[in-house]
Amino acid sequence: MKSSRDQKTLQSLQAARDLLGRAEVYEPPVDLERIAALCGAAVDYTTLGSLDACLIPKPTKLIIKVNNLKSNVRQRFSLAHEIGHILLAETLAQPEYRGAGNRPSKWRETACDYIAAELLLPLHLFVPAMRTMPVSTLSIVRLGQLFDASIEATAIRYGNLLEDDVQVVLWERHGDKLTAKSTAGQDILTEKSSNPPNPISLADSARVAVRAVGQRNVEVDREPVPPLRNPVTTEAKWLRFGSTDRVLSLTYRDGTESKVRGLRLIAEVLERQAKEHRRPH
Repeated sequence: MKSSRDQKTLQSLQAARDLLGRAEVYEPPVDLERIAALCGAAVDYTTLGSLDACLIPKPTKLIIKVNNLKSNVRQRFSLAHEIGHILLAETLAQPEYRGAGNRPSKWRETACDYIAAELLLPLHLFVPAMRTMPVSTLSIVRLGQLFDASIEATAIRYGNLLEDDVQVVLWERHGDKLTAKSTAGQDILTEKSSNPPNPISLADSARVAVRAVGQRNVEVDREPVPPLRNPVTTEAKWLRFGSTDRVLSLTYRDGTESKVRGLRLIAEVLERQAKEHRRPH
């Protein structure tokens, strides 16, 4: 049985999908300023010091302030996250704003990250786009560009949608070490959730990730890993973010036809929902 918080998060996610329908979002990237306007909020791009964004109530409307010194994809995620706070507050009938000397709870922040992912990378568009591309790190990068979203947000979405067969890890380099910054999908060597990641399972992808940094390229390993019947492929792509080295790694079993079929079924359902949105009322 789902907890009350889970139910409220699901209600807010549905509210986000309803907003996308009202905004007639049929192709990426999503116009987040239009989404904000439908929530009764104006967007103000300004300097905010260390803050990425904040939500400020005014007598006649809400103002979402977004730090214009951050990267474009960071600004978009922050804007979507603040819209998440509006939707969650409506679901809870209990406003809670940042920027007024308070800090929202960790649960609310996590819920708003889920809502932000739904707004930035809506299922009814993201899943069909995934179907047109092979399972690879390059596909994640291309999807991020298509939806004007960060590699991290895109990789998490991608890994979660292919959780039975794929583990996605975004690594960050600190000196001579690589740290797993975020993970998504399935720890396919132990068949457990990859968040938090299993250090033993990550050892293989870490080795390939280190090579990717050295080669500034895509590196691939393919080898059988007992007790799995099918070989496991690990692919890693080096990425540069300002002065920071990051590596995107993707580990998956060979022969994932059943998951591809499942993905196709999900897409068909979502495409039918999208057609319903397009029909005049």
